[in-house]
Amino acid sequence: MVDVVDARTVRLAELKELWLGFIRELAAADTWWREGARLDRDAEQFLLQALERPNTLFLVARVQDKTAGYTLAERRRVTGVFQAADYVHISDLYVKEEFRRRGVAHKLLAEVENWTRGQGLTVMELNVLRDNPARQLYRRLGFHDHRLTLIRRLD
Repeated sequence: MVDVVDARTVRLAELKELWLGFIRELAAADTWWREGARLDRDAEQFLLQALERPNTLFLVARVQDKTAGYTLAERRRVTGVFQAADYVHISDLYVKEEFRRRGVAHKLLAEVENWTRGQGLTVMELNVLRDNPARQLYRRLGFHDHRLTLIRRLD
């Protein structure tokens, strides 16, 4: 069974372990992240800021009292030439390898969806690397391609 708790109830060391796992996997899969990955020295500062940021949902999943994954989502507003609209952006969604395919990500995303609906919002977005196998899960849960980001490295 997957339990989801507010990250503020979790020890900072556990959050740090989850976040560093996420960043290391991201850096291994994406050369852009490899060079800019903030590791141990910035982890605590990032996490403490995330825990205090307004309009943010920071959740941790547990399986049999073991930390299995986390998600970090925030309410954002698109403005500019577009009609102003609020939406929820999921910046982080990570599940430890040994807990994958056990419903952890699904449960975390369901909690984000409940929070989004509770905010009176109807749009959630997330970014995912092109080769990330989690794309299949996201599509099954109703996410679809919306935008394409092109990157040019200036060496």
